[in-house]
Amino acid sequence: MKKLLLVAVLGCSLAASAEYNRSASWSGWWSPIGVEFVSLPFQIPFPAGSVYGVRTCAAGFYMENMDVMGIDVSVVGVTREAEYGIQAGGVNIVDGICAGIQAGLIDWDNAMYGLQVGAVNLDKTMCGLQVGVASINEEDCVGVALGALNVDEKSFMGISVGAINVADEAEGIQIGVVNYAKKMHGLQLGVFNAITTGNPIPLMILMNGSF
Repeated sequence: MKKLLLVAVLGCSLAASAEYNRSASWSGWWSPIGVEFVSLPFQIPFPAGSVYGVRTCAAGFYMENMDVMGIDVSVVGVTREAEYGIQAGGVNIVDGICAGIQAGLIDWDNAMYGLQVGAVNLDKTMCGLQVGVASINEEDCVGVALGALNVDEKSFMGISVGAINVADEAEGIQIGVVNYAKKMHGLQLGVFNAITTGNPIPLMILMNGSF
């Protein structure tokens, strides 16, 4: 299990690096400081530009740029391509890749690599540590998930700890009150544990597993 997680994390690191090289178009117009004064488009640089340094809201609430590398603190922060560093705000939206630390009430990413903390986390793919009240991953999740509700619509590899853990395909450990996996290679620990495909006993109390 440890070896699998190590290989998975290494794979995520390589994937993040490859995605960095692919997506780092780093639009021609950039600034070391991104500031929003009133509302779009009264911000420096304009949404078509990028910020390599610090992005923040001075007297407004919304910031939008192509790429951000550094520290990002916004009420609503939108990055259309790549975000690397620390992003903290009320609502964090990254249409491309986010690598580093992300903390907010709502975090919404196409691909997240690193530490993500939020009341609601919505990702297409996730690799790292995910902490939230509700975390929903549309495709693949590799790492550790901690929260009241952890949902992986396709595959999960690692350790999922929550009141309710749901995965279409899981490899690792689910710990919670209710654990559900359509297919699983691993162990479930909880009050109700269900593995509905390829398991002779689909529902068990306290513990279930498929290997």
